[in-house]
Amino acid sequence: MSRKKKKQEEIIKTHVLNLKEIREAEKIDKKERRKKMPGLFFGIGIILIVLGLCISFLIAKVFSNKPNTKPVKKDKTKLTCVSNLKDNNYSTKIHTETIYTFKSGKLYYSNTNSSIVPNGDVNKLNDLVNNFHTNGYQVDEVNDQNNSIVLKNKLINNKLTIYYSITYSKNLDFSKTKVYDEYLSQPSLTFSDTYETVKEKSEKLGSLCN
Repeated sequence: MSRKKKKQEEIIKTHVLNLKEIREAEKIDKKERRKKMPGLFFGIGIILIVLGLCISFLIAKVFSNKPNTKPVKKDKTKLTCVSNLKDNNYSTKIHTETIYTFKSGKLYYSNTNSSIVPNGDVNKLNDLVNNFHTNGYQVDEVNDQNNSIVLKNKLINNKLTIYYSITYSKNLDFSKTKVYDEYLSQPSLTFSDTYETVKEKSEKLGSLCN
């Protein structure tokens, strides 16, 4: 065998050995990488869990720092009712505001102010006042201490102003104020009425209450 062929064979053997070594190295590298993969995923999982806990903590802290918005308890010691009406019988426009006061859940006091102006025939205001005198109190200013009623009527410059207040108690006679209640579309009430019943009765007659 010539020297040249021997050298070629030696080179080929060397290449074969090198390829085997490279393949063996690749196999070992693959095994090492396979061993490392579960550990890598485990590490990433731990990091994600920690981040999730941190974010949840921060969100909870932000919301906990918000002011507590507790529902405000409604004050049921006062109730204001307002109405704006027209009356065709006496050709008038009527604006009325009544403030009710409650004690221990029951009606204690009412204060009614009403202004009545002509919506046509001016002379009918006098007829209206006469109606009040006939069916209610016969005078324009009253302090009925027996029934805890104060009333004032004033007719000035074609404007009738009516004011009356009632302090509610057992066995009082409110029949003399009934004519005013009916004309002004106000409910006739007693000491036994509550915030809810006064509101309901007033709104049924056309008032807005709050």
